[in-house]
Amino acid sequence: MPPYEFRIPRWIHLVCLVPALGLTLLFLDLVFLPDVGLFPLETEEEMGTMGKVMFGFFTLIGLFMCGVFAWRFVKNPLIFRMDDEGFEYNPAGVSTGFVRWVDVEKLDYTKVKVGRPGGTQYLKVLGVYLKDPATYINRYPVAMHALFEVRRYDSGTPLVFNSGEFGRQHDRVVAEMRERHARAHARR
Repeated sequence: MPPYEFRIPRWIHLVCLVPALGLTLLFLDLVFLPDVGLFPLETEEEMGTMGKVMFGFFTLIGLFMCGVFAWRFVKNPLIFRMDDEGFEYNPAGVSTGFVRWVDVEKLDYTKVKVGRPGGTQYLKVLGVYLKDPATYINRYPVAMHALFEVRRYDSGTPLVFNSGEFGRQHDRVVAEMRERHARAHARR
């Protein structure tokens, strides 16, 4: 079978970039030009030191997000790649590394807890149960190990795919994953 690749459409990155840029410019206006711009202040003291620190912090976050969305718009990175040997999953720029099908114990739907305004709800996800999860968890930065351990405790596996991850192609991708997984284990 030919490799399957999934990328988020470029226009989505652009749609995210525009509001991030707008909010960043608004925060820059409030911090560096308090007496002019969209929201002129009567005196410098109206904003106060804490206000400047807070809006300065939000400006830095906004600049970082603008950089991320601009980079993703230009590069349009691969989110998911699958072939007969295995797959690589790269959500939010953090890759699993290449996961071989022979290292996958099973693919099965499970539920994870999600905090929502109405309280905790359960979301149906595809769990990729690995034979040795620690090998793959150790590929991530140390700061993320605890996150994966919590996910593993919650769902039984550190690697999950949201049911809306691939949009309308989700069912096709899951069926192809199961087929490639079965074929890899049949060859052994």
